[in-house]
Amino acid sequence: MKKILGTAFALLLFPMILLGQPKVWVSGYYAGWMQGYLPPSAIDFGAVTHIMHFSVEPSGSNVSGTGNGIDAGAASAVITPAHAAGVKVLITCGGAGDDGAFLTATNSSNRAKFVSNLVKFAVDNGYDGIDIDWEPITSSSQFKLFIPQLRAAMDSAKTGMLLTIALLDGDDNIVAPVMSYFDQVNIMTYDISGAWEGWVTWHNSPISDGGFRFPSTGELIPSADGFINTAISAGITKSKLGIGTDWYGYVWTGVSQPRQGWSNAPDVTGNIPYYQLMNTYKNNTILWDSAAGAAYISITSPSQKFVSLDNDQTLAAKAQYIHTKGIGGIIIWELGGGYQPSLPAGQRFHLMAALKQAFMTTSAVAAGSVKPLNFQLAQNYPNPFNPTTNIGYSIAGSGDTGPGTSEVRLVVYDILGREVSVLVNERQAPGNYEVRFDGRNLTTGVYFYRLTVGSTEFTRSMVLVK
Repeated sequence: MKKILGTAFALLLFPMILLGQPKVWVSGYYAGWMQGYLPPSAIDFGAVTHIMHFSVEPSGSNVSGTGNGIDAGAASAVITPAHAAGVKVLITCGGAGDDGAFLTATNSSNRAKFVSNLVKFAVDNGYDGIDIDWEPITSSSQFKLFIPQLRAAMDSAKTGMLLTIALLDGDDNIVAPVMSYFDQVNIMTYDISGAWEGWVTWHNSPISDGGFRFPSTGELIPSADGFINTAISAGITKSKLGIGTDWYGYVWTGVSQPRQGWSNAPDVTGNIPYYQLMNTYKNNTILWDSAAGAAYISITSPSQKFVSLDNDQTLAAKAQYIHTKGIGGIIIWELGGGYQPSLPAGQRFHLMAALKQAFMTTSAVAAGSVKPLNFQLAQNYPNPFNPTTNIGYSIAGSGDTGPGTSEVRLVVYDILGREVSVLVNERQAPGNYEVRFDGRNLTTGVYFYRLTVGSTEFTRSMVLVK
């Protein structure tokens, strides 16, 4: 079924179609200790905009990468192919548990020398910037002196260096006064749940709280959207904010469903790599919690298990959230967690392929690869859908052959890039159109629809949930 719609349709077009909107960042953390497992040659640098090389640590007034496998050789191994692909590489300083080291490094006696040594390490090894991972920030005063001094030293040492930060929820008010010095403020919207007193079973990295509250306190359950709203309220500019996706999951034993309570606290094992989860639970169906925007596995026999993980459906949903919310981008912790070298070539990095589909294709207009005003493609609605959904698009007044009609194709693909359905394949006059897609014969999952007008194209993702 196809029909031309009125001009009111243009008001419903997805915000990402607006020309001039900046391309979102996709910043992938790459741990030095994972470079033996995940060689740089296995990374599709076309799926990311930045690499965060993790990490050097504060050591008095010095920095050290010894503990995490960061040295000149490791730096060159990732920077060379990344730069060849036009991707910037930042060196991360810090990590969980390094608060005490930062307190020492940024005190009045050490701060100037520490800043100098950190910037020198970045410049000497060819990095494009510095990512600060100070968690939690327990000295607001030292932090607010450190960041401007670091920014000034970077600007003096090398033109165009980037400064970013990985932010814990709760540190928003500390970062807000110095946010102007940062290019990215990425909230670590993962590792946010556990079997703590007064809690319920919950996802590791959900997009939304779904309106659910803790029975014990009445407070909203944590979510990426909740953290983003808190940061905006603290005064951090929305376009500088990013959320996270975790390629390491959690396994809860003793419960099997999200938002489930308990009499005896379940056991929770965290930070299990995606590849290990897939090896262990590959025969289990991955479910989708549409209220939370999160994937999970539910096992009820022989024992109850709740497996919280991010997958391809999560990446598509987070891409949609980022564009809808108007925030800056996403960080991935950590690229090596998604790599499966035991699989056949072409199947080893499923998450990176999904990442590329979710973010790089939907950024085509902002990246400048689509000709201005040739066409527009809206997000399907409803989304997620079952079994039908509507896809709207518009063709401007000048086609690929000049005024008149344009050659138009609208095709649906599955996550592996296989053609599922050709919805449109004909010449069409300028105007607004809508097509209905029926997925009743397909399985639950992420699908992509691509509109091609002449020599230009645009792709979006959609989610079928049965």
